[in-house]
Amino acid sequence: HKYQDLTGRILSLLNRYRLPIRECMLSTMFSASAAGAASRCLRKRPSLPLRLWNRVLSSAPPSLPPVSKIPAVPPPNLKIDPRAVSSPYFDVRNAPPPRKRRTDRRASAAQSLEDQLADAPDLPSDAAPASLSESATASDEDPASDSDAESAAEEEEFLDLARLRAERTVTAVPLPDRLTVPRLPSLFATGPTEAVELPARVFGLDEPRPDLLHRYVIYQRNKKRGRRVHAVTKTISQKRGSGKKMRPQKGGGTARAGHKRPPHWRGGAKAHGPKGGVQDYTTKLNKKVRRLGLRVALSQKLKEGNLVLVDDLKAPSFKTGALAKALRKMDIGTKYGGSTAFMVGGEKADPNLQVACRNIYGIRHVAQLGLNVYDILKHEKLILSTEAVEKMEARLG
Repeated sequence: HKYQDLTGRILSLLNRYRLPIRECMLSTMFSASAAGAASRCLRKRPSLPLRLWNRVLSSAPPSLPPVSKIPAVPPPNLKIDPRAVSSPYFDVRNAPPPRKRRTDRRASAAQSLEDQLADAPDLPSDAAPASLSESATASDEDPASDSDAESAAEEEEFLDLARLRAERTVTAVPLPDRLTVPRLPSLFATGPTEAVELPARVFGLDEPRPDLLHRYVIYQRNKKRGRRVHAVTKTISQKRGSGKKMRPQKGGGTARAGHKRPPHWRGGAKAHGPKGGVQDYTTKLNKKVRRLGLRVALSQKLKEGNLVLVDDLKAPSFKTGALAKALRKMDIGTKYGGSTAFMVGGEKADPNLQVACRNIYGIRHVAQLGLNVYDILKHEKLILSTEAVEKMEARLG
């Protein structure tokens, strides 16, 4: 009687899906120890006639429905659970069945073994449904309860959704056609665009490297934190002042105070301050790794379609309104529901453009030496000038 509930679960699966089950398939539904014990128990003292049980064990397992379009394999450094339905690499063959309601489980457990065998159709040993969806359709044709019909409809809807998500693939322009991009004459002047070929050494890396980008961002943030040398603060014992009690212990309605040098008082000591040593937060990252990180970030922006090339990245005026109006035509600017932008100029940053974008949230402008991975990842759009591309090709290529 120890595995009577397990036997009932197996028979309820047989009755619900109209599927034959082999003995070796028990290990896929239950744990190895429970499956072995159940199979031994059913072989010694079967709960159903031996003839029917041998026919069930000798039947072939159901074949899975064919998938029309298999999603791309994720890179080895990107860990994604294949059971996640929201993942673009979700596979229909790994789709878990929807959970049954408690009322359905109680109804199936209450049904006797004889009733389950009476409802199950006689299947030959070499015949099996082609897929779960076909078995669900066959069960719909038979007279069944409302709960079984709802469960079959939910399973069919789940499988349809899983197939749609499995067929969803992220497409990008393949190389080397991706390196040919249009170039705008300016942010403010509307004119004809011309096609420009970007260097493949800098913008032609197709493989994503999130591990490398993470190392670069950690290195950049630690370097911004900096290095502090010989900073000293005074403790209570070093602070000037007597140890006289400032006020009576009780009766004043205020907090007790033993002296006038506590850290939370004005003119008092500093709690847990630096003691004169060197506080260095910077970390080391090789120059070749930093260059590779920049090339990976630039290539990913081009692959996403968020790279904008401008011939002359200069502003005629320092007025913020003129720049905001020009960027709004390109769907850039968070005030009107647009995206953020990181603009990289030539050898020197344009002073008018720096002043104009200072009052626009999500817009930043730097010279070509200020190009970094952190700002590329932080902003959605990357706007490069022709001079910046030439300088980057000479520096990173």
